[in-house]
Amino acid sequence: LADVDGVPFSITDGAAHPTAGWIFSAVAEDTRDSYNDGVLVGAGVGTVTDGDVVSSFARLGLQAKVEGISAASGGSGQTVLTMVTDADDPTVAASLLTVTLPAA
Repeated sequence: LADVDGVPFSITDGAAHPTAGWIFSAVAEDTRDSYNDGVLVGAGVGTVTDGDVVSSFARLGLQAKVEGISAASGGSGQTVLTMVTDADDPTVAASLLTVTLPAA
């Protein structure tokens, strides 16, 4: 995966894609380890083929730390992604995001 100003993307979750392969969420978080939270500098989603090759990766247009993802079939070959965020702040509730991707 790419990076944002030297901060690498790391996969936060993965799920089976409804047609083939799997889908994943990833974030670029400026931290030295996977336990301590850092400044979020980017988030994205991608797909992996049945042959374990990353076939797509797109940055999200919002600054949200996506840590959970699910994919389901929509009508007419569409894919519905449902994602859960983590604000890294116990006083801020997680957000539930949904997007429908067009048929490939």
